[in-house]
Amino acid sequence: MNLKFFHVGGACWVLYVDEKIKLACDPFLAPAGTEYNFKVFTSTRTKPPIYDESLFDGIDIWFITHSHADHIDEMGIDKMDKNSITVAQKSLLKLLSKDRFSNLYILDWEQAKSFDVEGYKIDIRAVPAYHGSNFITRTLAGKVNGYFVTITRGADKKSVYITSDTIYHTEVIESIRGKDIDIMIANLGEVRPKSFGGPLTMSVSMLQKFIHELQPKIAIPIHIDDFSHYTTTKEDLLSNGISVVSQGCWITL
Repeated sequence: MNLKFFHVGGACWVLYVDEKIKLACDPFLAPAGTEYNFKVFTSTRTKPPIYDESLFDGIDIWFITHSHADHIDEMGIDKMDKNSITVAQKSLLKLLSKDRFSNLYILDWEQAKSFDVEGYKIDIRAVPAYHGSNFITRTLAGKVNGYFVTITRGADKKSVYITSDTIYHTEVIESIRGKDIDIMIANLGEVRPKSFGGPLTMSVSMLQKFIHELQPKIAIPIHIDDFSHYTTTKEDLLSNGISVVSQGCWITL
């Protein structure tokens, strides 16, 4: 099974499976300079998304992890095929109602759904993501879905773990532990590390713990330097021996 990955920017990416199945996540496509109010702070997009108009054509399944403004916006929604399978966290129910998306599936943690697409069986399980380092900040941030995805065709199988916005936490790890992970797509940023209940997202050292405990074959860090409230840099990753995928480039996995 051949996989190709494209990082649009932020938490948005596209994954091709054998050039037959197209998966995508979190379509936030506002241009650089866009400012957003995240309740207790404001932030500006510092890097533009990179994509051409055909990139999102024919996406079979969209994964939407949560409703924060740096994960989904109206520009992104406009690029989504309204007939695509869309799997989302329940905070997206109103925004992505069946009036707009005819194949919308809302999953809570540990709920699962299977689909047959072009002869491939795609099993999706929503898994915990803890968007904050204490109960209060996680409550304020709202519930977030990670996803564990298994793609099977005959004897061939690949698995993808989408961490979404999470910190390292034993309950997050235990929801995945023991799984064979081919690709882990990890959202970093180390958002507001010095604030109460921070950081709100994964740091480099947390990513190292994830890799150590879950042993993915490939780890792809994203959600790094696209917004002014993300503090992680590519240099932080490279200096710790962690490879970084260039934004706007296809890579074969």
